[in-house]
Amino acid sequence: MINFLRKLQRRLLAKTTTHSERATTSTDISFIEKCARADEIVPRVDINAFLRGTNCHILVCPAGRVTLNVPRVMNGVIPDYKIQEPDGLPKKLPSFPNESAYPDLTISRMANVLCIPGGVAISQDRSIIAETFTCYWDRRFHHALIRSPKGYKFKEAPNAAKALSGRYLYLDFQHISHYGHFIADVLPRLWAYSYARDYLNIVDLKILLTRKSEPFIHELLKFFGFTKDDIYEIDHPVMVEDLFVATKALQLQDYVAPVLQETWRTIGFRATTSLIGAKRVYLSRARHPQRMLLNESDVEQLFRAEGFEIVYPEELSVSEQINTIIRSEIVAGTSGSNLFTLAFQQKLKSIFIITSPALIHITDSLLQVGRQCDLRTYIGEVATSHPSYDEHWVHSPWLIQDLGDLERAIGEWTRDFS
Repeated sequence: MINFLRKLQRRLLAKTTTHSERATTSTDISFIEKCARADEIVPRVDINAFLRGTNCHILVCPAGRVTLNVPRVMNGVIPDYKIQEPDGLPKKLPSFPNESAYPDLTISRMANVLCIPGGVAISQDRSIIAETFTCYWDRRFHHALIRSPKGYKFKEAPNAAKALSGRYLYLDFQHISHYGHFIADVLPRLWAYSYARDYLNIVDLKILLTRKSEPFIHELLKFFGFTKDDIYEIDHPVMVEDLFVATKALQLQDYVAPVLQETWRTIGFRATTSLIGAKRVYLSRARHPQRMLLNESDVEQLFRAEGFEIVYPEELSVSEQINTIIRSEIVAGTSGSNLFTLAFQQKLKSIFIITSPALIHITDSLLQVGRQCDLRTYIGEVATSHPSYDEHWVHSPWLIQDLGDLERAIGEWTRDFS
């Protein structure tokens, strides 16, 4: 009887919406004054009310705290190094935190939201939904918008919107084409899809994002379990009949919620094809032009001498990158998006991160929440004599001044996990 009722409920829910575009609608969006989170725009209700109608939100996971792995700094002590300060937030302690305080995780359901390619969503009350910005606390910078003291205008006037029926989880984002941001800003909303499907029995929910050509987007979504029919890509504005907007379970430079662990596990498990391969891997940025480690070839040689395979992630598919990580025991690399694939690991013993002093952040700890994985950090020096040096630029070139000391640190690390 219980199974019968569940099947009946699914059929009834599935009949409520279809997915199709209809006639073009005109909307004056030349200037928008307001910007707010989705759960600030629509009121909180209980689950039954949420299932019955739109323009409301539910609290799924109350705010809480989670323990973080604190990296061991291999060549410095406080206050010799400084954690990167989140722009626009109060200063944090000058050390790696041992816990993360995450906010309420909510799912908002909103009617007739104007979604514009490139990560802009505008609610019925003419508010830009703040989840379209990179940071929930900073609403100044957006590549499609210009901010003035009174509000926002578009850099390029959008075309008229087409009405889009059906239910969609909003996954669009202004930096959706960036590998690191896709992992850290887009995938952390997928917990809401799992919740809607598994606990609310909403079986007709699709995901909505801008149409892009980067292969990693569809590859990562496929590993989560999506088919082409589950994904709706836009290359023109649409007025979405029923849009779901979720709180991110991870915010760069700030917090992570434990609910994200299931997303990482799902993608990592489904992407795994082989456990045979190198057990020691160094993920290099030597072939990437931004934030150059000027003597990375020398650094590679130090790891090569310890039996590490040197890998250039941008030359591999996502599947190859994940499999490289899954079968490893210890992994080293220079800090950046090349290390974000480590989010999908499940049984690494340790990670050794070499970082520029201008970009010492907590993201690597956030991505490893819930894992018993040792973290080590080695801090380089900014290359003040380089023509591209800028003391205010986190991507300034840098170097390892004392390669002998790094060799010592690598040897100590590998002996701990031999």
